[in-house]
Amino acid sequence: MADATGSTQDDGSNTVIVIVGVVLVIVGGALLYSFIQYQRMMANAPARPKKKLGAKQIKREKLKMGVRPPGDD
Repeated sequence: MADATGSTQDDGSNTVIVIVGVVLVIVGGALLYSFIQYQRMMANAPARPKKKLGAKQIKREKLKMGVRPPGDD
């Protein structure tokens, strides 16, 4: 069967589909690899340091524990 270029040779393999498939496999593999590495990094990350509490927050925490702040009679 002749196409627009006049070529009548048909070897049965479509090179464009093969190239696109190979590129998609490589990109998919790279994305999968980076996702796995991200998951490992999150699992092995050190604990985040706690933020310092403000004066009001300290007073509120002490009240929750039942300790009365000084000067509060």
